[in-house]
Amino acid sequence: MRTRPSLAVCSMALLLAPALFTFLSSCSPPPSAPGGKEGRELTATVLTVESAPITQYAVLPATVVSADQVQIASRLMGYVNGLAVHEGQPVKKDELLLTVDPTEVESQIRQAEAQVAKARASLADGKANYERFKTLYESQAVTEQEFQEMEMVYGVAVGNHKAATAALMTARAQQKYAEVRAPFDGLVVSRLVDNGQLAAPGTPLLVLENPQHLQAQVQVPEQA
Repeated sequence: MRTRPSLAVCSMALLLAPALFTFLSSCSPPPSAPGGKEGRELTATVLTVESAPITQYAVLPATVVSADQVQIASRLMGYVNGLAVHEGQPVKKDELLLTVDPTEVESQIRQAEAQVAKARASLADGKANYERFKTLYESQAVTEQEFQEMEMVYGVAVGNHKAATAALMTARAQQKYAEVRAPFDGLVVSRLVDNGQLAAPGTPLLVLENPQHLQAQVQVPEQA
């Protein structure tokens, strides 16, 4: 026996029919624009970005100084005398700026001369003894050991004489540093010593600049 669908099933079918129609309608493609075009034409402006240098200016304080600046110092220990230059005075190359009392250097020279004289006398004695022992050794009057000992004494005398002579030459060379002269044409911009004051080696006495070679010094901050 065939059964008829119930009234509830029929009612549900009628309710689902509008929803199915709405779903099918949403899946259909949109209608074409009039004239067969798919959409509107848009006009856009194209810009090209290029890099270019940017010039920035900053106003900063500067100091004009000479590119050639030197601090004049003495290589000797002594009292300053003969200082005749003053600040602002132009000087020429090799011009005498000041002198340092050479008393200490002269004392060193005299001591070195005394050492040379002593070494010269020892060298003369050593040479005479060496030649005498050499003759005796050749005639077998002295042993080889005695001759070698005298030869060694003579060699020491030769070395002492050379060392004393070198010390004397060094002391005499220091004497020329008693006169302090200008290293180039320039201008005395600072005087740090007066006559009668003690000058120590390496201590600045004068400051000399060349006014022909000027340059500007400026400190630029990081924020500039």
